[in-house]
Amino acid sequence: MLWVFYGLPLVHPNSTLVITINGVGLAIEAAYLILFLVYAPNRKRLWVLAVLALEAVLMAALVLGVLLGAHTHDSRSMIVGILCVIANTCIVAQLILYGCYYKSTPKKAKNVELPTIADKTVSTNVSIAVEK
Repeated sequence: MLWVFYGLPLVHPNSTLVITINGVGLAIEAAYLILFLVYAPNRKRLWVLAVLALEAVLMAALVLGVLLGAHTHDSRSMIVGILCVIANTCIVAQLILYGCYYKSTPKKAKNVELPTIADKTVSTNVSIAVEK
């Protein structure tokens, strides 16, 4: 949402490509969220809705602060651009840290015994570890 706000003519004029690319990305993300909210369990749905509400409140505060506080295109572009770069840097750092520490995180394995179609005289069970 930050990049869509950055691409608006009120903030950064003549940025058709930025608003087009990020508007399409926002539409794809909205479609994904709608699908998730339709099929998610109630507890997860409420959590995502709470996070979205918090994001909407913070975005509204940012929009009001920038539009009322900065009066030129250059200052608006600078403020929102710096915030966009900080947000993107945090996202990339999170992905890099996830990639570095993914293998070192212990996983809880759950043993499941599957029935076999063997002779009734021979008692054999297969045990498989299922990761959650």
